[in-house]
Amino acid sequence: MKFQIRNDRLDVGEWGPVDKSAQWQILREGVAGQAEGAVAAVQEMYAVVKAEVTEALTLADTWGPHHTLRQDGTLVLNRGGMIAAAAALVGVGAEPDLTTAQRAIAARHLLRHYQQENVNLQPPQLLFDLAGVGEMACLTARIAGEMRPTDIPLASGVSVLALKAGDPDPLEVVMEIPSGTSQRGWVYGKVVIRHLAEQMAVKMYAGYLGHQKQEDVETEFPQPVTHWVGAMYRDGSAFVRGVVDKASSDLKRWVRAGAITQVSIYGYVATEVREGVTHVTSIELLSLDWVPLDRAGMKTRLIAIGEQGRNTKGADRVTLVELLAELRKLGAKPAQVIGEMGWDVKTLAKDLEWKLDKVAGEIEPVRWEQVTGAVKAVGEIADMFGLAKEAKLSDLVPAVKTAREAQFKAATAEHDKLVNKVIGEMVQAETIRPLVKRMLRVDAGADEASIKKALGEMLGQEDVKKALAEVFKGDSITPKADPRTVSSGSNTVKRTAI
Repeated sequence: MKFQIRNDRLDVGEWGPVDKSAQWQILREGVAGQAEGAVAAVQEMYAVVKAEVTEALTLADTWGPHHTLRQDGTLVLNRGGMIAAAAALVGVGAEPDLTTAQRAIAARHLLRHYQQENVNLQPPQLLFDLAGVGEMACLTARIAGEMRPTDIPLASGVSVLALKAGDPDPLEVVMEIPSGTSQRGWVYGKVVIRHLAEQMAVKMYAGYLGHQKQEDVETEFPQPVTHWVGAMYRDGSAFVRGVVDKASSDLKRWVRAGAITQVSIYGYVATEVREGVTHVTSIELLSLDWVPLDRAGMKTRLIAIGEQGRNTKGADRVTLVELLAELRKLGAKPAQVIGEMGWDVKTLAKDLEWKLDKVAGEIEPVRWEQVTGAVKAVGEIADMFGLAKEAKLSDLVPAVKTAREAQFKAATAEHDKLVNKVIGEMVQAETIRPLVKRMLRVDAGADEASIKKALGEMLGQEDVKKALAEVFKGDSITPKADPRTVSSGSNTVKRTAI
């Protein structure tokens, strides 16, 4: 069975009669059989999956089923199941066996369904609280010089050159997000800050002027003003590298003037209360946005502003190594680069001191080995014919041709001699040996045994024996030599035993 998720469809039937146990068994068998879409179907069926989806997964590792699994393997959202799971999560009925982090995951999963166009329901406010949506850790900043943008490694697949293409006034910034306590009193420990840096180190995130509304996150796409292109963790802080977008000239001016120095984390934040203090346990980042000054939040720093433009004093310059790295990320081919630089093969060969043996061997090693082998063979053959080793191929060909013809004539004569020998041994009547020779068919160069076999087979054929007998059973024909012949031009008939 192939499993398919279709949240664009909605089951409005009652949730109670749905056989959840039977659905679990079908999904479990699908996972065990590695059916297409089975793993994704398990992750969508339940609000929380506490372990990796493998054959070892049990029903106890899941919580909050809220879909209907149809006979054809299609998974559709059950409206009643979604409401029931949300009610259980916010404390209506039995307390769910979930950690704080798992509650946040379940809340975000269910909020996604509530926000579907075909559902059109207002989710409980407690669901937003459990999801941790909207907690902002504003980062007040000041300029310092201890780190440059180029010190921060880029996330996979990011091209800074492409982002800056056509920008006459490019600007990069580095933000420091330290561990500590926000003005709200929430604790952001080193572990969660490291996790934040790890997220931003592997992929690019957008930055906006202010935050989106939570309800618009799934469908809205505002224009980014900053592209966060990489991050690293050091000594309890996340250092994040950003490229201000080409179109955001006002933001560049504000940052340079110190009018805007704060950014804010926007995403899903899971918390845990320990001894009356709220600790942030995880951050699932959506964006890192610029906000007005003096928002409540964590005290952090804008530690570097790097510019890369024409005639910019103190600008950070792209090194040749960085430039080549960016070109590789952009997929530039060597031929394109060489062509744009105006180089030709002669120039490259001279400057790089290419040697034919090395270059040809690298380009086509098998073909080069064949060529060098042929050259060596020509030299050895020339020596055999008494020619100089430097002889040209045009000098060698006539000598080889003459030698081949002589060899063929000798082989033909030797073969003819061997055929005559075999026929002489096997055919007693000397007069029919020439005819037998003409009738015999053997390959040139055949050995004595092969000739004997072919001749024996031919003489043993009935039609051959009959033909030979017909020729010689009557009078043999000889040229006229006796004056007693009957008339001029006639032949004398004499019988000869075969």
